[in-house]
Amino acid sequence: SLSAAVFTFCAPQIWAQDLWLGPTSDENWFTNTNWSFGAPPTLLQNAQINNGGTARINSGLATAKNLALGFGVGDVGDLRVNNASGLTIANNFIIGDAGSGSARMNDSSVTTVSGNSSIANQGGSTGDVLVRDSATWNTTGDLRVGRGGDGTLEVQDQAVVTADRLIVGDQAGSSGLVNAHDWNFTNDNITTTGNTIVGNSGTGTMDFHDGATVHTGGTARIGDNVDGVGMVTVRGFSTGNGFSTWTIDNNLAVGNNGQGTLEIRDGALVHVLGSAEIARNGGSTGSVLVTGTTAEFGPSELSVDNNLFVGGTAAGPGGDGLLKVVNGGV
Repeated sequence: SLSAAVFTFCAPQIWAQDLWLGPTSDENWFTNTNWSFGAPPTLLQNAQINNGGTARINSGLATAKNLALGFGVGDVGDLRVNNASGLTIANNFIIGDAGSGSARMNDSSVTTVSGNSSIANQGGSTGDVLVRDSATWNTTGDLRVGRGGDGTLEVQDQAVVTADRLIVGDQAGSSGLVNAHDWNFTNDNITTTGNTIVGNSGTGTMDFHDGATVHTGGTARIGDNVDGVGMVTVRGFSTGNGFSTWTIDNNLAVGNNGQGTLEIRDGALVHVLGSAEIARNGGSTGSVLVTGTTAEFGPSELSVDNNLFVGGTAAGPGGDGLLKVVNGGV
């Protein structure tokens, strides 16, 4: 489980804001009249985009201390980072705080967040982020997709997303979706230095396909808390390039205390360097399906370096676990 203390954003009343007013004459982030302070924010100034407008960073390096898109209920904010430009945020980045937020990171752009990132931060919010075309989004702290609301993250076309921890479907009532696809020739599509949690206390879904590669530096838990529901699908390949892969440096729990499902399809690989536990604790449910084979890359595979437990751990019995290997899977 996760402590709420690890991920806290500033309360609204203590944010002194540079508010987006644009477009006044254009949608350029660097146009002074587009901002309430008469200039774009610096690393010492908080910023919000709430008026339904779109801010575009088409060149250079944009900055902010904290940046929120769609801060209040009913607010809408949209951001585009294009053309190998950059965005640096000293603290936290919220895409849909209590309102609705959207961000597009394109064209080899680089977005760097030194704190935490949250997509759909509060209950009732919505947020979506698309990272594509060799763009990079680096978050030093946690990246939460559906922290309290309904959040979506899509990573495609050679793009890269990194964070310490990735939590998908965090709080009760939230939902999060992560979709990563297309082979990346030089880097994993998504990398965490710490844990990946899908369905913490909400509903989380991750789908890696068409040659996507994902690397979890810590443990992975699908259906973490008793009210958490998580599903991960790893499937398919990129012809002539490689198959979809999820590498987990520590242990994997499919159904830790909640409901977890893992499906490995169409020549994909899940490699667990530690142990794998299906329905780890009492009251949990866990299901793993390994199915299918390909002429180019061979069978779908669940590879576990240490122990594989179904319905418990080495310490004793757990919940209701199922492992099903069919149609050439191994």
